[in-house]
Amino acid sequence: RIYEGKEEPSKSEFDLEYGEALRDRKKSGEITEAQLKELETDQEAKLSYEILNMFRYNNRLVSGQIRSFVPIIYKDQFMGHIEMAVVTAQKINQWIRDIVQIDYSAFYREILYENREKKIERESIMVEVFPNMILLPTYGSNIVMWQEIAGKKRTASGRILLPVFAESDLSEDMIKAVARFRWELCRTVQGMAWNDITEKSLTSEYCDYIQFYKKNRNLSEERKEKLKVQIQKGKGNTREVFAMDYLAWVKGESQGSVRLNKVAREMLATWCPFAAEVRQKVVQQPIFEEAFFRYNRDKQKKIKELEARYRMIENNNGEIVDELKTTLRYFKEL
Repeated sequence: RIYEGKEEPSKSEFDLEYGEALRDRKKSGEITEAQLKELETDQEAKLSYEILNMFRYNNRLVSGQIRSFVPIIYKDQFMGHIEMAVVTAQKINQWIRDIVQIDYSAFYREILYENREKKIERESIMVEVFPNMILLPTYGSNIVMWQEIAGKKRTASGRILLPVFAESDLSEDMIKAVARFRWELCRTVQGMAWNDITEKSLTSEYCDYIQFYKKNRNLSEERKEKLKVQIQKGKGNTREVFAMDYLAWVKGESQGSVRLNKVAREMLATWCPFAAEVRQKVVQQPIFEEAFFRYNRDKQKKIKELEARYRMIENNNGEIVDELKTTLRYFKEL
């Protein structure tokens, strides 16, 4: 698809887009302005960039054998029947469906919409954009969330990478990959304010939570000690601490099983709320009802704001198009 010009190359391991990498090469004197212009539209050069910067590097990551990786599939790698190890599109789709049935907003994002013909100037709408799932030709044990968005367009799909043969069941790894996807998408949307607590978001609240957990009065000493161990397990990476909590949220708490502390539960309830059907079951427990209080309050406020804006559009002889109806339904029904 990259060679055919249907997709742009993935980011490199240094988080550089293809165009950014070219500009860096020009800046260092490696290529001229004329060569940069030529390479920008050279499909073979783009394909080469993808192979060297995404494909080669990620086969190692996905395999789980970074230092001893061999780029050949051989029979001694396999434990059990090879048929059981195959990762199919059907398996991947089922994993994603299972997650979305619990975390309905996992792949939704807010974008700006305008339609002058219908007298809609600038409205925020919610759109669901699933990442591209890319199977790499290797036997492995990891799923890699490689990028949350491709290029600068807010509607562009991200990229999640999987091995075509799996060493074990990867359903839990997919949940963690979705957690990392959520985290990185929030960082992209928030920009420079991604960890600024004055700008409320998933990433800013979680960073504040991890940074100041020792002073948090809502955490018992036992919970603080448990969180300390979790931070060590995540090697101090706040995103990985969140991924562990997200796994507990999707696998356990969605079933009414108490796995998280009070603070983490409220943040997950606010930023990664359960689908309506799941929510109705768990809120029968007071501990979950309390956790969803802020979510319910903010949701009702958002619905009132949207209804008021849409009435204004209709009063100005505008039309409530499907994109706006879908957005209102997103907040009302999900």
